Amino acid sequence: MEQSYFALITVIVSGFFGLLVASVSSCLTQGREFKIIKERNFKERIKYVERVYVDTLSAVHIVTQRAHTRDTDFPRIQAQLLLISTKEIVEQFIRVGEALENWATEYNKSQPKTVGESSYSIIQSGDSEHRKKADELYRVFHPEMKKFETLLRNHLDEMFKSVIL
Repeated sequence: MEQSYFALITVIVSGFFGLLVASVSSCLTQGREFKIIKERNFKERIKYVERVYVDTLSAVHIVTQRAHTRDTDFPRIQAQLLLISTKEIVEQFIRVGEALENWATEYNKSQPKTVGESSYSIIQSGDSEHRKKADELYRVFHPEMKKFETLLRNHLDEMFKSVIL
């Protein structure tokens, strides 16, 4: 009789430990899989943010090369930045956009005006004043742009560091 109780207790204890090992193993596996999924999603988010930042910088550089802000994606870019970046980055993008618009307007005024449909241009006396004003405005725009680039780079660095940690 004692042996049957001992055998019964041994079976119950063994079963309990078996269930305990299976539960702990399951929890650890689920935790590891959750961590992998979370890390993968965060890395995808970083890639998306990086792509938006590259598109943003590219759009600003294209505008500086063409010297006009017509037909730009600035409203779409600003909306994306509102969704994915910091308030400081969005505010700096607005300052960059305003400085860029001011510079482009004056720069375009400083360019020779074409005559009709011909390839001839007329240089007017006011063009040099607009050119000087455009040069001054570019000196305002350039530091704003450098600050913006630094903010984007720092934000991405912080995101990369959080993945590593």
